[in-house]
Amino acid sequence: MPEQRLVQPNPPEASNIPADAVADLVVELHYKNTLSADELNTIQLYRRTGDFLSTSMLFLRSNTPRARAH
Repeated sequence: MPEQRLVQPNPPEASNIPADAVADLVVELHYKNTLSADELNTIQLYRRTGDFLSTSMLFLRSNTPRARAH
């Protein structure tokens, strides 16, 4: 009887995407106008700082209706 292997839904390699591949995808999405200026700035800030939590909070704060009203 052949050995059965369990298939993981998210293989460990999925979290090890090279930064260059991510950067290429971001550029491609930007050129296709599928990213807003705020989203692009957030991604660029995250790439520079590596601080996901702070970058996310900054993005959320800048995209609340109250913040946009000022």
